[in-house]
Amino acid sequence: KKYHFDIVILQDQSSNPAEHPANFYDSVRDLYKYFTDLGTTCILYETWTRKKGMNSWSPYEMAQRLCASYTAIGQELGIKVSHCGTAQYDILTNHPEIETHNSDGSHPSSYISYVVALCHYATIYGRSPIGINYKYN
Repeated sequence: KKYHFDIVILQDQSSNPAEHPANFYDSVRDLYKYFTDLGTTCILYETWTRKKGMNSWSPYEMAQRLCASYTAIGQELGIKVSHCGTAQYDILTNHPEIETHNSDGSHPSSYISYVVALCHYATIYGRSPIGINYKYN
């Protein structure tokens, strides 16, 4: 309450929205109310699948569950979703030459962290980051 932020990006623990969607929805509803009462816009940060999935889920199933949870609560509350997990899954499946995870197979590589920033840019500004004058190295 001490500071005013135009935008707050909300991210849950990476697998919780897939494993416990009802718990995730309740948390988002509470945070959404808190921040919007302060006049702040919320954006949801869709998390990513693990390299080998988790539990009995394949990476595809985990990615689908995450996307479904973020999309559902985003639609319910009218919150934009930054579909970082969907972008990461696309790269994981269509560009095997790109390392998508760090050595633990769970957290994103630096390349994916850059993709996350591009997804957030597109979500916040409503335009493609293609053409931004920046070189990833």
